[in-house]
Amino acid sequence: DMYINSLTDAVIDRPSATGQLLVSTSKGAHWDIAYDFKRPVVWVAAAPTHEDRLLACVVNASTGGVYVCDRVTSSSPSCTRLPQPPRTHGHPWTAHALDDGSVVATFSAHKTNDGFTNTSGLFWLSAEHVAAALSDGSNAAAAWSDLSHPSMMQYTKDVIIDPSDRTQSTWLVAVSDAWGKGAVPANLAGLWKTTDRGKTWAQYALNLSRGGAQSATVEPTDPSSVWVSTEMEGLW
Repeated sequence: DMYINSLTDAVIDRPSATGQLLVSTSKGAHWDIAYDFKRPVVWVAAAPTHEDRLLACVVNASTGGVYVCDRVTSSSPSCTRLPQPPRTHGHPWTAHALDDGSVVATFSAHKTNDGFTNTSGLFWLSAEHVAAALSDGSNAAAAWSDLSHPSMMQYTKDVIIDPSDRTQSTWLVAVSDAWGKGAVPANLAGLWKTTDRGKTWAQYALNLSRGGAQSATVEPTDPSSVWVSTEMEGLW
C-alpha cells in the first residue's frame, strides 16, 4: 500500500523515486517501457472508447495525478496529465474510464506533521472536459465534480464500478481509517455505495473495529452480494 504509513511529501516525493508504465503485447513474455514517469505508477486501466489508450495514476505532489496515455503499444506513446481535481495533492489511487468517455477517480491520503489533510475523495470528469484537456491542455481543476462523502475526505481507497449496472451509475468506494489529530471518525470508514453516481451515499453495516475497507468486488452470479477486503479484519 503506497499510502499505508509514509504519507508525507518528504518520503513519497524523494528524488530516488522511480516508476514506469510497462506494456506487453506477448502475454508477458516481453515488456516494453511505454512511458517513464520517474514517479510511482500505482494503477492502470483501459479506456473502452479509445483503442490503445490507458489511464495511469502517478504519485507526486507536483507532477502526480491521472494521466491519459495514448498509442501505448506504438513507438510513439504520449501521456497527458488531466487537470488536478479540487482539494487534491497529487495522490491518486484508482481511475476508470467509463463507457460514456468520462473518468471517475479516487485520490488517497496525504499527511503532514499536524495530521491528515482533506485532500482525498472521489471525483468525476466529463467526457467533454477530458477531450478539452487532451486537445488544448486545459487545466481547469474546477471541471472535476467532487462527489466525496465526508467520510472520504482523508483516506479513500478503491472505487469499483458495479458491472451489473449497465448505466454505470452504481459505484462502491472503500474508505480506510485515518488517525491522529483531526481524523475523520473511525466509524465512517468501511464500504460506501451510490446508485446515482455520487448524488447520494449509503454505508454498508460492516461494524469494523478498526482499519476500514481496502477494496470490493461484486459477486458476478448475484449482484446483490459483495466481497469486501478490509485492512485489519480479513475478507467479508
